[in-house]
Amino acid sequence: MRSESLQALRFFLLAALTPLSAGIEVVQAQDNQVPEPIADNFAIMTLLFRDRLGMNVVSYTDGFPDGEQTRQTMQPTQFTVQLDLHGPLSQDMVQVVTTLFTDEFGFSKFEEANFDVRPLYCGQARQMPFINGEQQVEFRWTVDLTMEAKPVVSTDQQFAAELRIETVSVDTLAGP
Repeated sequence: MRSESLQALRFFLLAALTPLSAGIEVVQAQDNQVPEPIADNFAIMTLLFRDRLGMNVVSYTDGFPDGEQTRQTMQPTQFTVQLDLHGPLSQDMVQVVTTLFTDEFGFSKFEEANFDVRPLYCGQARQMPFINGEQQVEFRWTVDLTMEAKPVVSTDQQFAAELRIETVSVDTLAGP
């Protein structure tokens, strides 16, 4: 669910940013003991928010007699990712991302990623200097990107293969 959403975003970002900066790296944040990418220009994705957009939608799969019997519960979810763009091209990169994210290009790239994730909107780009481990200031632009996902949770479900209906007189059930 979370990983599929970030994979879809990464797919879009690589397609949008590679023409500007060949060899750009796009990584997920909050990964312990992993240094920042070596590339001059790179992007870091941090999941900020997950909000329910609607009620659950439930569907069933009855694989009788030999297949799986499951219940699929989909919760429409809005999620927001903070995208940090680092490097000398970060200002150009944020312009490309904010231009293409809700453009037809963005929608088609998200669809090509084969996950049920779609762009909704992006926030304002912000210039935020970054102090690295060597106490040097790096160029960094950030923008919040909001998407919609439809994650599905599957659980086992039992179905009746055969039902027998019998009528029973109420008089026979009633006591004296």
